[in-house]
Amino acid sequence: MPREKLPGVDFSPNRLRKGEVSWPAGTLPRRMTRELAAYYCGDALVSFAEKVRSGLYPGPDDRGRFDRKLLDDAIADRTGPARRRPK
Repeated sequence: MPREKLPGVDFSPNRLRKGEVSWPAGTLPRRMTRELAAYYCGDALVSFAEKVRSGLYPGPDDRGRFDRKLLDDAIADRTGPARRRPK
């Protein structure tokens, strides 16, 4: 299955590691690859994988994609109730 491409956006792992990727307005995907999910959470790939294994972040679905909304909830749970987004 080919990777999804957005016009003018390069989500290659090298660019993600270097912090060279910026998100165009309105283009955040709901289901993200491991690399994109780690970048979205502000973690290195190794750190992100450790947090998934320890249960701090939800694991991927059956296609290996991470749900952005579940990641948002996990981040909100870690930062406390004052920062939790309304449901």
